[in-house]
Amino acid sequence: MFTCTHLSREDAALHTLITSFLMVALGEMGDKSQLLALAFAAKYPAGQVMLGVTLATALLQGLAVVVGCCLAEVIPMKAISIVAGLSFLLFGLWTLRGEQDGDEATRECRFGPLMTVALTFFLAEMGDKTQLATVALAADFQSPVAVFLGATAGMVVADGIVVLVGDLFLRRISPRLMKIASAGIFMVFGFVTLFQATGSSAASLAHLGGLAVATAAASCWVLRADRAAGSEPAPGGERSADECAREGQAE
Repeated sequence: MFTCTHLSREDAALHTLITSFLMVALGEMGDKSQLLALAFAAKYPAGQVMLGVTLATALLQGLAVVVGCCLAEVIPMKAISIVAGLSFLLFGLWTLRGEQDGDEATRECRFGPLMTVALTFFLAEMGDKTQLATVALAADFQSPVAVFLGATAGMVVADGIVVLVGDLFLRRISPRLMKIASAGIFMVFGFVTLFQATGSSAASLAHLGGLAVATAAASCWVLRADRAAGSEPAPGGERSADECAREGQAE
């Protein structure tokens, strides 16, 4: 993918860490985890919220790195790079699609602040696009420590921005614009990965061109579908995490 064989070990590790950080941080912008962080920050002290987020993130990304490294041991690197590139394209479409708050985000808080935040984040983010992106990064870079540190820091920083700045951040930046920008980053990484894996032959470029057209068409369809879904009223009886937080304050 973005591995650079001409770099020293230290420079390659720094390159991996920065790439992992940017991928995950940008992927988290506008994600449901930020809405969870905002809701919990309204109820609990910021320090406890951030500690809970950090604990959950470290466990999630640790699992992702382990899975990615195991895959790299049994699958050829070229195949891994191609799968990683296609995965990033799918993550971009997933980002455009938007996400609905799951049951994990709406359940009552039955534990202390730290465990409540950590457990909720762990359940809500398990299998999320950024965790799967970390799996692909770990499999491709073969630098598990750098990927783990970069991915963990990226998610903590993205959620920390919301906790520290509050809803002012989301008010000033359109969620739709942030979602499109994040999806674009994933797709660029995906096409660069595929180009590096398949080479610059005429056949490879033709395939990438066709894939680019298909991705653009799929992106337009997903954006239209997401806009149509967003105009529909929310089903009755569902409560958001923010409502749960306000209930807790009232009690």
